[in-house]
Amino acid sequence: MTEARKSNILTMFNAVFGIVAVTYLIHSQQWHWLWWTLGVYLTLSVFGNAVGFHRYVSHRSFVTYTPVRWFLLFCGTLMCLGSPVTWAMVHRTHHMYPDKPGDPHSPKTMGFFRAWFSIGMDTSKCSPRSIRDLTRDPDMLFFHRQYFKIIYSWVALLLVIDWRLFLFAYALPIALLRILFGFANAWIHTSGYRNYDTDDASVNSLLVSWLLGGEGFHNNHHARPNDWNNWDRWWEVDIPTVVIRLIKKPRY
Repeated sequence: MTEARKSNILTMFNAVFGIVAVTYLIHSQQWHWLWWTLGVYLTLSVFGNAVGFHRYVSHRSFVTYTPVRWFLLFCGTLMCLGSPVTWAMVHRTHHMYPDKPGDPHSPKTMGFFRAWFSIGMDTSKCSPRSIRDLTRDPDMLFFHRQYFKIIYSWVALLLVIDWRLFLFAYALPIALLRILFGFANAWIHTSGYRNYDTDDASVNSLLVSWLLGGEGFHNNHHARPNDWNNWDRWWEVDIPTVVIRLIKKPRY
């Protein structure tokens, strides 16, 4: 079975059990389980997506300590949005062809809803050459090659501890992340304000920052893609910038 087909099946699996989690909540009224969902969602949004796969893996914008590095890669893997190598290849291609033919997920070329749900995503220009630095990194290769095994092992561990942890600390937050991550990708090239006149449709969005724990100041990011700091104006509170200040190693 191909990696793409496995990913599609995993997405459907997570969506189905996300619905099961919501159904269980409605019938049981045990709303306290949502604290698990919120905690996992925010952890994966900030450490897995914004800090990890985006600014650390894809843009290599900072260096950090080995335990932190593994934590970021683990959180990113649990998002179920692709291995660090695959995720970075798609994202780097997005920066090579922003909002132009070849951009894998631009709402300007695909339409908003197709970009939101990655329908017909164009990966034809996603070249392995763009991630040669990652394929020479043993840690990146480990999380790439063991991607599905890591996810399945985590699911099995949660089921052994308590099946409700599987629902509320895995299935529901992952399903929400998938929906909101796709929405954010489409929205931050559609509706918002701009600080910089970049050669694309990138915008800043407070809504996206609130939904994803950061990553809303996308126009700032496209103006300086390899800078880990997206906090330009005093009121553009960028949580990943704060986190990176705390975990990055000084460059000599």
